[in-house]
Amino acid sequence: MTMTPTLPVQHLDPGYIAAHIDERFRPFFLISAADIPIAMTETIDSLCVAINLFGERVRFRVAKHLVVGGSPFNIELASGSLSYTPKKETIHVNIEEYIFLDVNKAQALSKNIRIATFMEEFVHAFMNITDEDLTAKVVCLIYPQVQFIEGQYFDIGAIAEPSAFGLPASQTMP
Repeated sequence: MTMTPTLPVQHLDPGYIAAHIDERFRPFFLISAADIPIAMTETIDSLCVAINLFGERVRFRVAKHLVVGGSPFNIELASGSLSYTPKKETIHVNIEEYIFLDVNKAQALSKNIRIATFMEEFVHAFMNITDEDLTAKVVCLIYPQVQFIEGQYFDIGAIAEPSAFGLPASQTMP
């Protein structure tokens, strides 16, 4: 019997995400991620841009659990496991110390809207803002490539980044 060699399935993992986050901000994002298909690289790169841009404008004080994957979210704890299934219309959510990011739903959004939705959860989690309109105003101040009109983000232009992943050129990977 002849075996045909198969290529290993390539996935993005928490290490990929961490490698693209500025080292100053990494300790504040306790990343867990499902096996994310390599085809979602652009979505994960948008997440890294959102983290780096947000990090440049805030002072982090405590770490948050960043759960990256798709619904339902499953988290392994020392004493068991936790499963969370958001409502169908929910893209991302922040609950206490956990930020749940559904990259499957984010994949369908434009790059700028994707970055804004990731950043929205960071505003909730790290700035403790619960009001959605105030949260959106903060997101738009940090990330002016979007506007928030009548409860919805609008992409108003191409991203204007000096370098990849929102990092200064000296900190980007070759």
